[in-house]
This record gives sequence, C-alpha cells and structure tokens, in this order.
Amino acid sequence: MTERLDDAWLEVVRRGGTAEAAAFARLALELDAARGTTGTAELTCAYARAVAGCAGAGVVVRGSGGSLVPLAATDDATRAADRAQAELGVGPAHTALSDAVVVAADLADDDAWGAWTPAARALGLRSAAFLPLAVRSGGVGVLSLYSTGAAIGDRDLERARVLAQHAALALARSRLEEQLLQALDSRGVIARAQGVLMERHGIDAEAAFDLLRRSSQALNLKLTEVAARTLASGRPPGR
Repeated sequence: MTERLDDAWLEVVRRGGTAEAAAFARLALELDAARGTTGTAELTCAYARAVAGCAGAGVVVRGSGGSLVPLAATDDATRAADRAQAELGVGPAHTALSDAVVVAADLADDDAWGAWTPAARALGLRSAAFLPLAVRSGGVGVLSLYSTGAAIGDRDLERARVLAQHAALALARSRLEEQLLQALDSRGVIARAQGVLMERHGIDAEAAFDLLRRSSQALNLKLTEVAARTLASGRPPGR
C-alpha cells in the first residue's frame, strides 16, 4: 500500500458513517487479495498504523504450544518489541492471544509484564495496545500497536478493532491455503518416492509406502523428509 493510498483511505475512514463502512469493505477486499500470510500481515500492519495513528504496528501469530511468532512489522522498534515478547515468553500480546484486548496506557508506570516492559521503554515506546486476531475456531495471532507518546484514543482503537476482525479472517484463510498447498506438495513428494521404489524393487505402491514408513519410524524423520531423501538417492535413508 503506497503512502498516497494510505492517506486517502484514512481520510475516508475518518468521515465516519457509510463512508467509513465502505472503506472497511474495501480493506476486506484488499486483505483477501494479498499474497500469502506474510503479505496479508504486512498489509494489516500498514493499515493499522494509519487507523490508530500510532508509531508502529505489528502482527504476531500463534506458534506451537501457544508461543508467539513475529510475522510483520512497520518499523524496527515494533519488530524488536514483538520479538522480545516472543523470546521472553511474557508480555501483553500473550494475554491478547487468549482473545482479550490489552491496553498498556503508560509503560513508564506499568510493570505487569516483567522483563518486557523495560525492554519496550528502552526502544522509546511509551504506550501500546494489543488486539486479538481471532476467528470462530480460535486465536490466529495478535495485532500490536505502539506509540512513542500518549495512549491511542478510544475512537482510533475501536477502528483498529474492526480492522483486526477483518485481518483475522484474511490471515486464517491464507494460513489454511498455505497448509493445504503444503499438504498437496508433500503428497506429491511421497508419491514420486513410491514410484522410484516401485520401479527399482518391482513392488506395488503399498509395499513402497511401507518401506518409506518404516524408514521414517526407524530414523524419527518426517515421512516427507524420508521421501525427499529417497528421491535424491534412489533408496530410503538407512537402507
């Protein structure tokens, strides 16, 4: 999104009423058309900074075991603040991940987040807000908003919450699409490895798959990794 588009869209949003609704409808279409999860997150950050009028915006997504994985940010300070929460395992984004809006209105007087708070202050951040990116099936991630001055106003925060709802749907869709593509690609790799084994050993597809499965279990490797090594060497690893 260019700076020019950013300003024009924001102007429409701040008119309120039907113009604001139309602007958010346009936002939903643009998020839906973004390329991949990272592209969707980057666009979300750009729009969020414009809506909230804040210094920076970031998106972190849910990782394994409820961890946070920074995905996109508008600036270095935001990137560092989000990364600190992920590495320390503590911070308001962890609370927001459970579908709760968290506002840290004054980081100078807020020590509720352990080692993360002084780290954020050292980056020049003075206030922040964290909005859950959630869909019906659960939390996708968190939209983080950082300010170097006063806390984000209620009206701007409400607009950011609307944006977060659109972004959550777009991120969930893009992640699902990527998972499906990855699954299809994995199936293709396994099928090609089966074909190699069938031709080399004169066995059927079931027996070839069994060879791959046994190698996977014996070496504690993912089946797709075994299949890839089989394609490279002509035989399952460890055999």
